[in-house]
Amino acid sequence: MPYWFEDPMLRSLLPLSISSSIKGLTTIFSVPKMIVGSNVFPSGMAIGPSTIDTLSAKCAKKRAFIVTDQFSKRFVKKIAPYLENGGFTCETWPKCLPEAPIENVEECGEAMKAFEPDLILALGGGSVIDSAKVAWILYERPDITDVCMVSPLDKLELRKKAILAAVPTTSGTGSECTGAAVVHDNAAHRKIPLANDELVPDLAILSPEFTYTMPPELTAGTGLDVLAHSMDAVTMPAAYELTDPLALKSIEMVFRWLPRVYREGRDREARHRMLLASSMAGVAFGMSGAHLTHAFGHSLGAAFELHHGMTVGFFVPQSLQYCSPVKILKKAGM
Repeated sequence: MPYWFEDPMLRSLLPLSISSSIKGLTTIFSVPKMIVGSNVFPSGMAIGPSTIDTLSAKCAKKRAFIVTDQFSKRFVKKIAPYLENGGFTCETWPKCLPEAPIENVEECGEAMKAFEPDLILALGGGSVIDSAKVAWILYERPDITDVCMVSPLDKLELRKKAILAAVPTTSGTGSECTGAAVVHDNAAHRKIPLANDELVPDLAILSPEFTYTMPPELTAGTGLDVLAHSMDAVTMPAAYELTDPLALKSIEMVFRWLPRVYREGRDREARHRMLLASSMAGVAFGMSGAHLTHAFGHSLGAAFELHHGMTVGFFVPQSLQYCSPVKILKKAGM
């Protein structure tokens, strides 16, 4: 199966696109509207504009397609009634699989086409949100038959049929704030990274209560993913003044709050802070990119079917050591 990153022209253009000279000409800083807190889906009255006000203003048909998996579908019972009370007709597709296999994503896209939503709501971890993004492409662009050939330079012209809202149930991938998605080619045992500015969700709805049920091992793995994103965002050549503060603050928050939430999973404040750190890191690496931790981590994870966060986290020290001489020389003005 061919992939977009094997195109010789793209292989030569993409390194140039993240250079400081090119970024200085035109830089698009894309972030979703973020709604954050424990009352983002209120059961009673809300003071001021609420989540449903934002969604209603963007969705004329009010047809919501909720993409989730068997683990996160438990949260649908809170979100679906909230949407229905706001006038939405809802359908839930709870069949997402870990690591977003291409065949599974295509099945999700077919279900979207049958329901014809104007709101796609991704409820789950990174694989769920990534699956929703790629299925969204297939829904909006039925002429695209091979998503593995969608490149960062393509004009997808999304949002003619639906907007995308992401509700993360883990604190790790930051996919709710990025234009990146990763799908899995099971036949080739290979992870396929996709990136396009149009894949940044319209809304990121962050509720820490949805992350309380993460077990310690998953908490650690997703937390390491946050750390890898932030470390990469700082050391990437494309890092600049808008990404550095977010990435550096995210690193600080991971070291402060991850050990605490690992020990006590229902610590409300720690869960809230890690969710913020994850989204901040997502914005940062979404704009500057990820490098060695993810290049090595994707290969290791695909070959041995290991958790993404654990594999990228494993390479954080090596990646930082590799990059540190360059950063030291830059600071010294050499």
